[in-house]
Amino acid sequence: MDTLFFKKLNDIGIKGKWTLHIDNTEDTMVLTVQYKAHPRGDKAARLIPPLTHRGTPGEVGSLFFEGLTRGISMQWNLECEMENFAKGLEEARKNSEMENRRKQEEQKEKSEKEKTKTAQERRYDTIMAQVDELEKAGKHREAWTKCPDPKDFPEKVEEIRKRREALSAVFEPSLFNNIA
Repeated sequence: MDTLFFKKLNDIGIKGKWTLHIDNTEDTMVLTVQYKAHPRGDKAARLIPPLTHRGTPGEVGSLFFEGLTRGISMQWNLECEMENFAKGLEEARKNSEMENRRKQEEQKEKSEKEKTKTAQERRYDTIMAQVDELEKAGKHREAWTKCPDPKDFPEKVEEIRKRREALSAVFEPSLFNNIA
């Protein structure tokens, strides 16, 4: 038996994945066609229902390719337009002057924070270098008093506390030290 079904299907000229479901259990035939194009960016394309033809085998056969060509062409065009719209929207977002300005402001704020942070870190490093020099010279009390105030460096509180404890441990005994 020679049929032109697959040739006509190929002649539609739209490539993709076709799923045909034929229900011939009742007096009428139900033919359902689900077309899936190649993966596109928009998930809304998955919401498109399949084409359904109902009728006698003669009616379904005579109207099948006409309805299929029209319906699948509309679906294919819709999916292409959705993809083009999504690409255009993304391109517009990238080129948006407001978006570029916002990014520049974010970068400026970030660099300013880094500058202030590095200035504070430099100040901390300078103070701690002086503490190191005093400690090497054996001036532990002066080193202890030179340690930075933990309120000025909240991220270094634990480090400052440990350093002060270590310096306190090597103080020379005096009248005001608690000797156990």
